[in-house]
Amino acid sequence: MWALRRTTNLLRAHGKYHHALKASAGRLQNWKDNATHSSFTCKSIENDVVGLGEIIGPATARGISHFHYQYPKFAKVGRGFATQAETEDKDSAVASEDEFSELEHPDKSAEAHIDPYLSEAEGEKEEVHNATPLYQTVLNSSYFDLPSSLEQWLADGNVLTRREVVITFVHLRRRRMYRRLLKVSDWLEVKKPFKMNERDYASRLDLIIRTLGIVKADKYFASIPSDMRGQRVYGTLLANYSSAGNAQKAEETFKKMKAEGFSLIAYEYNQLLVLYKRLDKRKIQDVLKMMEDEGVKPNIFTYKILIDAKGFSGDIGGMEQVVENMKSEDIEIDSDTLELLARHYIRAGLAEKAEIVLKELENVSLTDNRSCLKMLLPLYADLGKHTEVERIWKDFDAFPNLRSDEYVTGVAAWGKLGQLEKAEMTFEKLLNSGKKLSAKHYNVLLNVYADQHLLLKGKELVKRMSDNGCAIGPHTWDALIRLHVNAGELEKADSILLKAFYQRQLKPKYWTMATILEKYAERGDVANAEKIFDRMRQVGYTSSRGTFVSLLKSYVKARVPAYGIRERMKADKIDLNWRLNSLLQQVDAFKNENTLEGILD
Repeated sequence: MWALRRTTNLLRAHGKYHHALKASAGRLQNWKDNATHSSFTCKSIENDVVGLGEIIGPATARGISHFHYQYPKFAKVGRGFATQAETEDKDSAVASEDEFSELEHPDKSAEAHIDPYLSEAEGEKEEVHNATPLYQTVLNSSYFDLPSSLEQWLADGNVLTRREVVITFVHLRRRRMYRRLLKVSDWLEVKKPFKMNERDYASRLDLIIRTLGIVKADKYFASIPSDMRGQRVYGTLLANYSSAGNAQKAEETFKKMKAEGFSLIAYEYNQLLVLYKRLDKRKIQDVLKMMEDEGVKPNIFTYKILIDAKGFSGDIGGMEQVVENMKSEDIEIDSDTLELLARHYIRAGLAEKAEIVLKELENVSLTDNRSCLKMLLPLYADLGKHTEVERIWKDFDAFPNLRSDEYVTGVAAWGKLGQLEKAEMTFEKLLNSGKKLSAKHYNVLLNVYADQHLLLKGKELVKRMSDNGCAIGPHTWDALIRLHVNAGELEKADSILLKAFYQRQLKPKYWTMATILEKYAERGDVANAEKIFDRMRQVGYTSSRGTFVSLLKSYVKARVPAYGIRERMKADKIDLNWRLNSLLQQVDAFKNENTLEGILD
């Protein structure tokens, strides 16, 4: 533990990580309302006595394989637009949409690669592979007809067992069909086929957080019987407060758990580490010290959080020291850790080190070579390795039936390499595969067009989506905005943003709005920069250093003073850094210019 703590020392004094903190603060605001939280699966399915689910990370985040406790684990993955009026996905799209949503974010946060899974040693005693009749009924029914379909399923002579429910929840959570799951949960609340246990309450609490938000979840928590508000339920709250970036509530919940006398394990401390990794890296060492004092041993999730924190801060030496500490503790450097390391090496511009890690990654996960190939493809594309991408894609082609997520991984990889023809060809193969497609499949190619400033192609693809009956959802709107911004049509992008928010009640991505703000700043368009700044606050994004930097840049470009800006920053509790101080000095100088001009006039 002391070695682990020593690796965090530089985070207290690291003078260069404020840029990363600024960026993470932006992501944090996006996560605040849109974070994807936890998933559930069963620990075992024996004698129909388990609850509705043990909590695990999402299926797309290939998770951690070594855990030494039996307790829920959660995922935190930011999502793009989040509907404020949560509505069910179109029935024609919902099943396929949930299979590969990490592809909506080409610059995937390493957060997605440190989400914990149960290990085989303590995980499911009986694997859940085959879908059950109940699952097929839920999947095939329209969202609004679910209750009547379930009633008919019972009327047909089927018996509702806990085992059946658990398997259904496992499959639906793997596909991230959370609103549909909540509908099933609502039906179970009415039918009461078996007595709820704490795991059931935690499962329902998490579904409410995902689909209805934390305010509704807090109300549900208050309604849970006191004898059922145990460590698992409190842990659900803690993880979701952490993923939402709500430091006050997360810390209060952690203290409450200690006051209740729960035997806290690495899982709870990891939630604080995730929180502080985003908000205040200086507090990471305090958490590690607390773990040491309490005799809590770090697990692989703890190490991956530290790897991610150091990699994101640009402290590559510290990141490598964490890996050495893992080796000294005989903790396996698994494929997910290697993928995480490769991403940070690539981000730091250390191509040679990244390639060494990727070659090592190719030698692991031999039992699941398909998943390993899916990891490698985008990483080699990030490095610009055409030959390696060709080789990996050829290996994919050797499989008898490619999945839709594998096709779009190929589309994204070819797009990164600028191989537009191959990206389009791969997408056409997906279209001709006979698989049910949704907007998310199209969005991958749409983002390729946005990256390459191909406005006309993007518009044609959106029309094609509409003609094929795809619902134009949140990520499509975001890609459309980027498409117009990158093509230089800023006003059009602004109007699409306005339409998405006011007409469709969609919450825009933080980075979408921040990009438009920055573009107006580059023009010196103070009025529109202030408008976007204010709109960001309206949709729920609190001000950050980054947004104030962009706003001040608009004043500097326009050569006009920013009256009252210091008071606004103070009210928003923004700490000044060198960049803000520099911009403030520049805009202050314009006050003197205006005074002199007035005298001369």
